[in-house]
Amino acid sequence: MRLSPVSSKENLGFTLLENLTILLILGIAMAIGTPSVLAMQQRQRLVMATDMVLIAMQEAQQTAIERSMVCSIKIDATAIVDSNHCLRGGSVTLPSGVSMTSPGLDNSIEYGVKGNTVDNRTVRLNSNSPDGRCITISAPLGITRQGNYTKLDQSCQSKK
Repeated sequence: MRLSPVSSKENLGFTLLENLTILLILGIAMAIGTPSVLAMQQRQRLVMATDMVLIAMQEAQQTAIERSMVCSIKIDATAIVDSNHCLRGGSVTLPSGVSMTSPGLDNSIEYGVKGNTVDNRTVRLNSNSPDGRCITISAPLGITRQGNYTKLDQSCQSKK
């Protein structure tokens, strides 16, 4: 049996039409997938920011109990500011694209010597999406829960 030579005209590669078809299919797939990937990244930033804020609150509460002192943290639009050295790492800055609000008279959260708080508080974390994440603090024990925030009805649905 005789093999055909490697340099025959049948083995020169893909035609221009085949290459354009592959590029068209890849372009359509990227156009469909890109918004989903960007939305997923934004959700991940929001979840990461929520975890950072929750950890900072729990750390301030734990420090207040350990040192038997009042610990106060301030909620800023893009950071948690450590007022009296209750956080080991200092102030916590949120990832880009995420903002934070805390409706109420002031933006500070104060933990007493037993880790208790004076008032109920909800901290809302938002991004460019219509929904966000939230953390609720229940007085007087200072129990924290996180959940989902809906901008339409202004409510925070805590996870069970």
